[in-house]
Amino acid sequence: MKKVSFLLLIILISVFGALSQNVKFQAIFVYNFTRQLGWPSEYQTGDIVIKVLGQADIVDEINNFAKGNPVYGQNVAAKATTIDDVTNCHILYISEDKSGDLETVISKIGDKSVLIVTAKSNLITKGAGISFVTETDKEGDAILKYQYSATNISKQNIKVSSDFKSLGLAL
Repeated sequence: MKKVSFLLLIILISVFGALSQNVKFQAIFVYNFTRQLGWPSEYQTGDIVIKVLGQADIVDEINNFAKGNPVYGQNVAAKATTIDDVTNCHILYISEDKSGDLETVISKIGDKSVLIVTAKSNLITKGAGISFVTETDKEGDAILKYQYSATNISKQNIKVSSDFKSLGLAL
Protein backbone atom coordinates (compact mmCIF):
# COMPACT_ATOMS: atom_id res chain seq x y z
CA MET A 1 0.00 0.00 0.00
CA LYS A 2 2.87 2.39 0.80
CA LYS A 3 4.35 1.78 -2.66
CA VAL A 4 1.04 2.58 -4.35
CA SER A 5 0.65 5.77 -2.29
CA PHE A 6 4.21 6.82 -3.07
CA LEU A 7 3.71 6.14 -6.78
CA LEU A 8 0.48 8.13 -6.78
CA LEU A 9 2.27 11.01 -5.06
CA ILE A 10 5.04 10.97 -7.71
CA ILE A 11 2.44 11.01 -10.50
CA LEU A 12 0.57 13.92 -8.90
CA ILE A 13 3.80 15.90 -8.46
CA SER A 14 4.65 15.30 -12.13
CA VAL A 15 1.21 16.39 -13.31
CA PHE A 16 1.22 19.53 -11.16
CA GLY A 17 4.78 20.28 -12.26
CA ALA A 18 3.72 20.08 -15.91
CA LEU A 19 0.70 22.31 -15.25
CA SER A 20 2.94 24.79 -13.47
CA GLN A 21 5.35 24.81 -16.43
CA ASN A 22 2.43 25.45 -18.77
CA VAL A 23 1.38 28.48 -16.71
CA LYS A 24 4.95 29.83 -16.83
CA PHE A 25 5.11 29.47 -20.60
CA GLN A 26 1.70 31.08 -21.02
CA ALA A 27 2.86 33.98 -18.82
CA ILE A 28 5.91 34.51 -21.03
CA PHE A 29 3.75 34.45 -24.15
CA VAL A 30 1.28 36.96 -22.66
CA TYR A 31 4.11 39.28 -21.64
CA ASN A 32 5.60 39.07 -25.13
CA PHE A 33 2.26 39.89 -26.75
CA THR A 34 2.73 43.38 -25.25
CA ARG A 35 5.82 43.75 -27.45
CA GLN A 36 4.33 42.27 -30.63
CA LEU A 37 1.02 44.10 -30.80
CA GLY A 38 0.24 47.79 -31.11
CA TRP A 39 -2.44 49.59 -29.11
CA PRO A 40 -3.93 53.01 -29.94
CA SER A 41 -2.12 56.10 -28.63
CA GLU A 42 -4.41 56.50 -25.60
CA TYR A 43 -3.14 53.10 -24.36
CA GLN A 44 0.53 54.09 -24.69
CA THR A 45 0.85 55.93 -21.36
CA GLY A 46 0.83 54.57 -17.82
CA ASP A 47 1.20 50.86 -17.14
CA ILE A 48 0.38 48.08 -19.54
CA VAL A 49 -2.34 46.32 -17.56
CA ILE A 50 -3.01 42.61 -17.90
CA LYS A 51 -6.09 41.38 -16.07
CA VAL A 52 -6.63 37.71 -15.31
CA LEU A 53 -10.11 36.24 -15.04
CA GLY A 54 -9.87 32.93 -13.20
CA GLN A 55 -6.61 31.08 -12.57
CA ALA A 56 -4.68 33.58 -10.44
CA ASP A 57 -1.28 31.82 -10.36
CA ILE A 58 -0.45 33.25 -13.79
CA VAL A 59 -0.63 36.76 -12.26
CA ASP A 60 2.49 36.14 -10.17
CA GLU A 61 4.28 34.56 -13.12
CA ILE A 62 3.58 37.55 -15.38
CA ASN A 63 4.59 40.04 -12.68
CA ASN A 64 7.81 38.14 -11.92
CA PHE A 65 8.73 38.08 -15.57
CA ALA A 66 7.77 41.73 -16.17
CA LYS A 67 9.55 43.12 -13.11
CA GLY A 68 12.27 45.45 -14.36
CA ASN A 69 11.34 44.74 -18.00
CA PRO A 70 9.26 47.68 -19.24
CA VAL A 71 7.79 47.54 -22.73
CA TYR A 72 8.34 50.67 -24.80
CA GLY A 73 8.79 52.68 -21.59
CA GLN A 74 5.66 51.28 -19.91
CA ASN A 75 5.74 48.96 -16.91
CA VAL A 76 3.70 45.78 -17.20
CA ALA A 77 1.37 44.94 -14.31
CA ALA A 78 -0.87 41.88 -14.00
CA LYS A 79 -3.73 41.51 -11.54
CA ALA A 80 -6.65 39.21 -10.88
CA THR A 81 -10.11 40.47 -11.79
CA THR A 82 -13.77 39.54 -11.76
CA ILE A 83 -16.34 39.36 -14.55
CA ASP A 84 -17.58 42.81 -13.46
CA ASP A 85 -14.16 44.46 -14.01
CA VAL A 86 -12.82 43.20 -17.35
CA THR A 87 -12.30 46.57 -19.01
CA ASN A 88 -9.59 49.22 -18.48
CA CYS A 89 -6.74 46.93 -19.44
CA HIS A 90 -4.63 46.06 -22.47
CA ILE A 91 -4.94 42.29 -22.20
CA LEU A 92 -7.56 40.13 -20.55
CA TYR A 93 -6.44 36.55 -19.95
CA ILE A 94 -9.30 34.11 -19.38
CA SER A 95 -8.34 30.85 -17.69
CA GLU A 96 -9.85 27.58 -18.81
CA ASP A 97 -12.24 27.42 -15.85
CA LYS A 98 -13.74 30.81 -16.84
CA SER A 99 -13.91 30.19 -20.60
CA GLY A 100 -17.70 29.89 -20.38
CA ASP A 101 -17.77 33.63 -19.59
CA LEU A 102 -16.31 34.61 -22.97
CA GLU A 103 -19.59 35.85 -24.47
CA THR A 104 -20.27 38.04 -21.43
CA VAL A 105 -16.69 39.37 -21.51
CA ILE A 106 -16.96 40.28 -25.20
CA SER A 107 -20.18 42.21 -24.59
CA LYS A 108 -18.67 44.08 -21.62
CA ILE A 109 -15.51 45.01 -23.54
CA GLY A 110 -17.41 46.21 -26.59
CA ASP A 111 -15.14 48.19 -28.91
CA LYS A 112 -12.42 48.93 -26.31
CA SER A 113 -8.88 48.00 -27.33
CA VAL A 114 -8.62 44.96 -25.07
CA LEU A 115 -6.92 41.82 -26.35
CA ILE A 116 -8.75 38.70 -25.16
CA VAL A 117 -6.44 35.74 -24.58
CA THR A 118 -7.90 32.37 -23.58
CA ALA A 119 -6.21 29.38 -22.00
CA LYS A 120 -8.73 27.10 -23.71
CA SER A 121 -8.06 26.30 -27.36
CA ASN A 122 -10.27 27.24 -30.32
CA LEU A 123 -12.09 30.11 -28.60
CA ILE A 124 -11.00 32.46 -31.37
CA THR A 125 -13.96 31.00 -33.25
CA LYS A 126 -16.15 32.56 -30.54
CA GLY A 127 -14.50 36.00 -30.55
CA ALA A 128 -11.23 35.75 -28.60
CA GLY A 129 -8.13 37.27 -30.20
CA ILE A 130 -5.75 34.53 -29.05
CA SER A 131 -6.22 30.99 -27.73
CA PHE A 132 -3.47 28.74 -26.41
CA VAL A 133 -3.15 25.23 -27.85
CA THR A 134 -0.92 22.30 -27.04
CA GLU A 135 0.40 20.24 -29.93
CA THR A 136 2.53 17.12 -29.90
CA ASP A 137 5.78 17.03 -31.86
CA LYS A 138 7.33 14.01 -33.63
CA GLU A 139 9.01 12.86 -30.41
CA GLY A 140 5.73 12.98 -28.50
CA ASP A 141 6.60 16.11 -26.52
CA ALA A 142 3.89 18.68 -25.83
CA ILE A 143 4.51 22.08 -27.42
CA LEU A 144 2.58 25.17 -26.32
CA LYS A 145 1.52 27.43 -29.20
CA TYR A 146 -1.09 30.06 -29.82
CA GLN A 147 -3.85 30.44 -32.37
CA TYR A 148 -4.91 33.92 -33.34
CA SER A 149 -7.58 35.68 -35.32
CA ALA A 150 -6.24 38.83 -36.98
CA THR A 151 -9.87 39.78 -37.65
CA ASN A 152 -10.88 39.57 -33.97
CA ILE A 153 -7.75 41.44 -32.89
CA SER A 154 -8.22 44.22 -35.44
CA LYS A 155 -11.87 44.64 -34.32
CA GLN A 156 -10.38 45.89 -31.04
CA ASN A 157 -8.21 48.41 -32.95
CA ILE A 158 -5.01 46.52 -32.08
CA LYS A 159 -2.26 46.19 -34.69
CA VAL A 160 -0.55 42.85 -35.31
CA SER A 161 3.18 42.71 -36.11
CA SER A 162 4.75 40.35 -38.63
CA ASP A 163 6.72 38.71 -35.79
CA PHE A 164 3.47 37.92 -34.01
CA LYS A 165 1.99 36.42 -37.17
CA SER A 166 5.07 34.30 -37.89
CA LEU A 167 5.09 32.76 -34.39
CA GLY A 168 1.38 31.93 -34.12
CA LEU A 169 -1.18 29.79 -35.92
CA ALA A 170 -3.54 31.93 -37.95
CA LEU A 171 -7.16 30.80 -38.09
